[in-house]
Amino acid sequence: MSDNDNKFVPDGFDIMAGRELADGWAMKEKGNTIQGRLMGRFTMGEDRAYYQIKLDKPTKAITGRGDETAEVVLAPGKVVNVDESKAMEDLRKYAENGGVYDVWIMYGEKQKTPDGGSFWPIINGPRARQVKAPPKFDKF
Repeated sequence: MSDNDNKFVPDGFDIMAGRELADGWAMKEKGNTIQGRLMGRFTMGEDRAYYQIKLDKPTKAITGRGDETAEVVLAPGKVVNVDESKAMEDLRKYAENGGVYDVWIMYGEKQKTPDGGSFWPIINGPRARQVKAPPKFDKF
């Protein structure tokens, strides 16, 4: 058995998901575009989730932690974490149905809310294109 905690994962296979395995977090900035293959949806605690996307096009991101952060442009082939927001809830069904999807996300200009908060809208999206259909299951 490998050092995976999952007893169903064969030797030599690692679970390539989780915040530590991405190359950065997508920058919330007007015009920043994320385009690539949706790898999955993951949660941190009870009230926060994010998506991982393997990039087809460069995108602006934040790397590092705490005082060691830097703004970078991630190249195609890198994996970026994208915070889930109300504007991106539609991606959840794609991340959970077993199909394969390419996605496109573009941030709009930061907006203020009546209660004093703010949010980053998603322009015309997010968009998803099916690459492989979800598996069909026979009725029992």
